[in-house]
Amino acid sequence: MKGKKVIVTGGLGFIGSHLVEALVEKNDVIVIDNRSTGKLENIDHLGDARPDVIEGEVAALNLPEIFDGYDYVFHLAALPSVQRSIDDPLMSNQSNATGTLKVLIAAKESGVQKVVFASSSSVYGEPRSSRNGRTCVSHQNRLTR
Repeated sequence: MKGKKVIVTGGLGFIGSHLVEALVEKNDVIVIDNRSTGKLENIDHLGDARPDVIEGEVAALNLPEIFDGYDYVFHLAALPSVQRSIDDPLMSNQSNATGTLKVLIAAKESGVQKVVFASSSSVYGEPRSSRNGRTCVSHQNRLTR
């Protein structure tokens, strides 16, 4: 991909910053991140190629205005941690579910060509051992510890 205008939500996180690093070589990139788990240091090494960063929560920003004129949105912004979602389900829902919905609505309203969504293994819950001793992933959401 080259010559595109790209937004990366969660672009200061571990995976997001690596995506930004790959995209800035041939594209016009901006990052949206609330810096709750991401760090500016993750993209500082890009020097002059370092994209502008809009600091804020995707659920709270005026995304249609930000997305206007952009081709793609890579949506990686999320609050990680199964335990956090158990301890504070409203905050996790606001950031993850509502934030994602607002990204999708804004992309549609702004004429964004594609939204690429990335999730994490946290959606599967904590791994457990099976009867044969192998580790497997539970697909059940558990609200107890």
